[in-house]
Amino acid sequence: MQFKHSIGNKKIGKDTLIFNMGSATNCPSKLKGLCDIDCYAKKAEVQYPAVLPARNHQEQYWKLSSAETIIADIKKVVKSKRTPIKYVRVNEAGDLDSEACLHKLIVIAEALPKLKFYT
Repeated sequence: MQFKHSIGNKKIGKDTLIFNMGSATNCPSKLKGLCDIDCYAKKAEVQYPAVLPARNHQEQYWKLSSAETIIADIKKVVKSKRTPIKYVRVNEAGDLDSEACLHKLIVIAEALPKLKFYT
């Protein structure tokens, strides 16, 4: 499965790789009734038709790929960019859906100590 990501946006520089573990539409907190606000990320999923399918693809990639595969894919992206990647923004849309996702993310971040990960 392909590692889909983006680099930067209007607010974040080209030194930031962005990927999602899910969509705002499928946000675990929202689906459990723990969140009663419409987040900014959901607006993009409604406004731009390509965003929700892309985030759904990212969710499947995240769930089906091992930490080692994700580490290798991030390394490929970092190596291919002219502007050095310093940061990895994880999950701009939605929440972590389990403790296992958190542990997987920790493994990935620890394997890439030159990058700063944030959600």
